[in-house]
Amino acid sequence: MADTELKFRVVSALLIGALFAILGVLAASLWLTPSDEPDMQSLAEAPAPDGISVALNLSQVQRPKAPDAEIPFIQIEPLQRLASAIELSQYRTQPKVAIIIDDLGHSQGDSRRALTLPSQVAFALLPYTMHSQSLAQAAKAKGHELIVHMPMQPKDGQTDPGPHALTTSVSPVDLRQAIAWNLSQFDGFTAVNNHMGSRFTENASAMQILFEELSARGLSFYDSRTTASSQSVPMALAYDVRMAERDVFLDNEIEANAVHRQLEVLEQLARRFGSAIAIGHPHAVTFEQINAWAPDLAKRGIILVAPSTVLEERRSPLWRSRIRTAAASLPTPSR
Repeated sequence: MADTELKFRVVSALLIGALFAILGVLAASLWLTPSDEPDMQSLAEAPAPDGISVALNLSQVQRPKAPDAEIPFIQIEPLQRLASAIELSQYRTQPKVAIIIDDLGHSQGDSRRALTLPSQVAFALLPYTMHSQSLAQAAKAKGHELIVHMPMQPKDGQTDPGPHALTTSVSPVDLRQAIAWNLSQFDGFTAVNNHMGSRFTENASAMQILFEELSARGLSFYDSRTTASSQSVPMALAYDVRMAERDVFLDNEIEANAVHRQLEVLEQLARRFGSAIAIGHPHAVTFEQINAWAPDLAKRGIILVAPSTVLEERRSPLWRSRIRTAAASLPTPSR
């Protein structure tokens, strides 16, 4: 009888001790993990449809050193389209749209027409063009944000991205020199985006060097998404570079109704996700449609903003906390 009672007391003591240990672990985890920060395991496993802008910051990620040769880099495939699965319905700010005009600097006529656009529209200037410096000065004076439209290697070997293009076949030293040259042709820019680059942006080693240089200079990156396999998102996470992806091309069809439809898609994406980014090109019809569309945008409950405004909003703790509302079943928007 005494033995039975003793065993009961020992088992009871062990159970009570285990219970207190479990409670201690739970209390510690609640204390150490802020409730408003995303759970990275759930983010990494969340599937996401293709094609919505992303601008994430993860300063805790350890920055790797740039390689001297072609070596595998971090692969974070589920994060590449992460923001596609983020439903921002609880993000109760007014929907925002941003527009970038690529391929500027070739023509004085294009430059004059571009300067008629709203000041919130950003200009991506090709650094090797004859008029990039003069357009940069005029655009900056009118309040336009400037972006270096960095020429990069495409998959089509017959297509020339231009002089001093970033390619995957050169040494790390030569690649850094090409980056430096492209960043020295005009002043006042705050970001880079890719001109062509379907092959270059897929190459992890090359993109690692680019993002190391962007990080060192405090520059942002806008991915034109000329390939679905771009490495820009994992590189931005690793190097703490602000970035976003293009949501809509405005003028794949250079026709007024087609451009107008794409502007409507841009609005739809902004209402659904809180913000959206479009890229257009220096076509007269593109400029005409933007200038006709923009004045009544506020009446439809949407704000036209500079692209950096979208980046800042998505960098905020409030935006990051909404990642928990990611909807894995969201369909891919038509565009």
